[in-house]
Amino acid sequence: MRKRLLVYLAGFAVTALGFTALLYAFAAAFRPEVTAAPPPPPAAELAAVEKARSNAKLLDLSKPPVVTRSVDYTQGSRAAWWPKAEAPVLAELVREGKLPPVHDRVGPEPVVMEGADGVGRYGGSWYRLVNSITDFSTIYWRMSGASLVRWSPQGYPLVPHLAKEWEISPDFRVYSFALRRGARWSDGQPLTSADIVYWYDHEVRYFNPQPRFLRAGGT
Repeated sequence: MRKRLLVYLAGFAVTALGFTALLYAFAAAFRPEVTAAPPPPPAAELAAVEKARSNAKLLDLSKPPVVTRSVDYTQGSRAAWWPKAEAPVLAELVREGKLPPVHDRVGPEPVVMEGADGVGRYGGSWYRLVNSITDFSTIYWRMSGASLVRWSPQGYPLVPHLAKEWEISPDFRVYSFALRRGARWSDGQPLTSADIVYWYDHEVRYFNPQPRFLRAGGT
């Protein structure tokens, strides 16, 4: 019995060693080239990064920058902030007749933003270091999503986004949001409070009768 057990163990060890050797062989055959350093970014991009770092040091932390601007919507299309330009890819679609002009697509109460460095430019590259799929996915749910409110560049204060304003009851139990007039989905359909009610009743509560984001300490 002991001899048979030793034979089984020896066979298992040989099999494991063989499988490990096979894995190393595959890895050696198909591994990417890692001995040569990747080409450095263009000098212009490196200069832009260094300029951004220098600008960050000039920020007054006692006065956090606020990108979202408060404007007088009664000025309408006469205002300087009214959108008159758009991304080149969208302008091309307008020329092809696949999109209406930007002044027809924007509602009467758009979100108006201006960066700390002034009006931005389209294009360029954004380099971001991630070390997990969670870091990678933040571009969808944190950096690209359209929510009722959003953070300022350094966190607080919270600023309007899809909601142009909101009120909180004294007991903090009722939050009332006012949506922007003319807000639309990407297919052109109006965005209303009925869409939010549908999401809560038929998606959030359907999959989880007690949504976690409405709980505090399990209550």
